[in-house]
Amino acid sequence: MNIVDLGLFYEVDADDSRAVVRVSLTSPDCPAADQVLSGVTERDRKLGFVTLVREPAWDPSCMTPAARQALGYS
Repeated sequence: MNIVDLGLFYEVDADDSRAVVRVSLTSPDCPAADQVLSGVTERDRKLGFVTLVREPAWDPSCMTPAARQALGYS
């Protein structure tokens, strides 16, 4: 499952020179936090900054319908 389908990718602000990517985790104690953040950082390092946000809090409604179904939330 990717971070977009999981609904962890909240926002991208971009202009001609840089981008700010805002991502969240499923919880403050998310066991995959290091993986998620390092993957986003590596992919987007050339674009700009990655910011971890806690608001709004993530919940299963953030996921795509296919992700909710695959993970048993629907």
